[in-house]
Amino acid sequence: MKKIVLLTCLIALNFMSKSQTLGGYPIIGYLVDAVHPDGCVVSAVTGPPDDSTWVNLTVGDTLSGTFGNQWIDSTGNELLLETSFNTANYNVRLRLSSGLYSSTHAVSVGDWTAITDTTWVYVETNCNVTVFFPHNRYVLPLDFNTHFRLGATEVVDGIEIVFLTSTSGPDLAGIHIIGGTAFDCGAVDLGNDTTVCNGQGLVLDATYPDATYLWQDGSSDPSFFANESGEYWVSVTTDCGVFTDTIDVIIANVNPMIIDAGGNVLQCTDPFFSYQWYYNDTIIPGATDQNHTILNNGSYYVIVSDSNECEGTSNTIELDLVNGILELSKTSMSIFPNPNVGRCTLSASVLPDEVSVYNSVGQMLLNQVVNDEKELLFDLSEAGVYFIHARFDDGVVVRKVIVR
Repeated sequence: MKKIVLLTCLIALNFMSKSQTLGGYPIIGYLVDAVHPDGCVVSAVTGPPDDSTWVNLTVGDTLSGTFGNQWIDSTGNELLLETSFNTANYNVRLRLSSGLYSSTHAVSVGDWTAITDTTWVYVETNCNVTVFFPHNRYVLPLDFNTHFRLGATEVVDGIEIVFLTSTSGPDLAGIHIIGGTAFDCGAVDLGNDTTVCNGQGLVLDATYPDATYLWQDGSSDPSFFANESGEYWVSVTTDCGVFTDTIDVIIANVNPMIIDAGGNVLQCTDPFFSYQWYYNDTIIPGATDQNHTILNNGSYYVIVSDSNECEGTSNTIELDLVNGILELSKTSMSIFPNPNVGRCTLSASVLPDEVSVYNSVGQMLLNQVVNDEKELLFDLSEAGVYFIHARFDDGVVVRKVIVR
């Protein structure tokens, strides 16, 4: 007996020193846990191919096991069954990460392929009874898609085998992964804390395969649109477990206001990163300071940006040589998102009488008399700079729009 045990160990060590292959198939995964159908305390058919991962079964037994990783379908065969001594009839199905099972594939005696150039001294483990004897081995490659009808996104984490009738009693020597793609259980990532411009907002995307979602407001969509400053979080329940992530979003509100500072000087009341003054909707070259002195009749406003390159347009003030400096309109009006990719919305606190859209060279592209909408939708198909003029009872408010 001692001599046979020594021979067995030498054979096992010799195989393990080589690359993990079986019948020409590379072994990339295998069962790490299995339930012996006869209730034995020993593990059954777990680990890479060796002489001890073999167990004798009784007709009608069911063996179940869990792989050391989760796998999805790929090109070619993904599963390799190994047997010895008896080529039996089995019913095989795969356990999915969802807790469901694949279709059942029936294995027949004639399906097995003998590996004729490899003879092993097997250790039969059946409820602590150990017997040593040599015999050839047989293998059967199977495909997740062809044999088990799995879709491309279904995740396999285990297997179940029911042992049917055979001429000499069924047995099994191994269950191995020879292909497939390891399922990535990466964490959900909402990104780094960030600042976005007012009117743009930020889409937080937590999309994950076959997952359910819970956001801080109780919503359950894969994504969330953040349009207010604050902390946002999501809890994502997946086949790999529950992942959470948090992000702080700051909405940069850029709302400049210009006033009469005296002596025909207009002043932007708050400091910003940059300024550009406009006269009658035309850029004033070199007028890039916080203050601007006006000499001609007409309307003036300033477009500013902060350190995050978020822009805002001030109220409009008009110079009249008779009446002096007058604020043209105190109406609250915004355009969002701005910048945008071709579609934006005008929102105003009161109803404008008329709205016009001009391009950067002063051509009118649209003129619309407003009926009863306080929000107007614009489609601007080409990238560029546009000016939206909204006429109210007390004057005209102009907003610059950037289409990227």
